[in-house]
Amino acid sequence: MSLKRIYKFWESKPLTEKPRLAGRHDQKETLQIVRAMCKSMGIPVPEIKFKKALPKTQGHSMYAHYDFDRNIMYINESMNKDTNEFLKTLLHELYHAKDAKKLGSKFQKEYEKEIAYYQALNPNKADDWYKNNSFEINAEKFAQKNWKKWKKVYDKVQMRKHLDNDGF
Repeated sequence: MSLKRIYKFWESKPLTEKPRLAGRHDQKETLQIVRAMCKSMGIPVPEIKFKKALPKTQGHSMYAHYDFDRNIMYINESMNKDTNEFLKTLLHELYHAKDAKKLGSKFQKEYEKEIAYYQALNPNKADDWYKNNSFEINAEKFAQKNWKKWKKVYDKVQMRKHLDNDGF
């Protein structure tokens, strides 16, 4: 999808309420970003749930989590204050949604098989499975490769054009 088409899609659904959730991004803004990303990726929009906090993994708070069993993306409202990280997180989690669509019911099996395999081969580093899981590596590569495109879109439409827009 070209940037011009993304701008048109984005601007066709104007925002009206004050920003209030997901760090610097309210629910409507976040849904708008996710809808545009999903359209660009050719995947259905997952259900989005906002949480005040998500469980910590390896001592770090999660920005978001995609539940592939239920097709729900949980977004940590308190963590998403940095726009670049926010966009990377959305892309990373939506890449999991794309994998789930592509692999169907095999996705969970393959994902968990990689975890078990890594943990069996590395019992002293069992918690390091995340950074060695091909699904996580591919999702992160996708996010790193594509976030700047979405940053341009984000900057172009400037999300909030109100005076009380939290500095956007």
